[in-house]
Amino acid sequence: MRIFCLLGVFVISIAGFSQAKIEREVSVKVDQVPTKAVQFIKQSNIKSKVRWYQEFSAKSYSFEAKTKLDKLWHSIEFDSTGRLEDVEVKRKVSDLSVEVANNIQQFLKTNYVKHKILKLQFQYSGEIRSLQDLSQATLKFELEVHAKKANEISAPYEITFDSTGKHLLTRRIQPSKLENIEN
Repeated sequence: MRIFCLLGVFVISIAGFSQAKIEREVSVKVDQVPTKAVQFIKQSNIKSKVRWYQEFSAKSYSFEAKTKLDKLWHSIEFDSTGRLEDVEVKRKVSDLSVEVANNIQQFLKTNYVKHKILKLQFQYSGEIRSLQDLSQATLKFELEVHAKKANEISAPYEITFDSTGKHLLTRRIQPSKLENIEN
């Protein structure tokens, strides 16, 4: 009996330390978005169309405005009350400095047998006064990677690095049940 109790505690503790990204996005109309978020976007003088989404995760929900600004795709995320959380800008690996790119590649080569970068976003958080000036914000890099670890099947991951390319967090992306049906 004691062995089963210890085994149960071990399994629960492993589950608590593993990170998984489980999210679902649905398109919403602007009148469903908190006023504070809509005002921020209006004050940003965005010329292109803005699409709004509500994003659901395991613990909470948020709102996201997606648009093109200065020829780059932007995703501006707000919490459920309309407070700005972060701005993600879709970029290419070639937009990284050589040092940062090398640090990220070294991490990927060390931790995965095979990998393919599917998406790179520059993630800005903290002090953001406008979308045109992100210089005071904290910069991180968020990658979506399809990768294979030794003796495992390949899987999608979201991996976050700091501004120098130092690894911060890895989360395995769990497709929602709807994505499994749609694909």
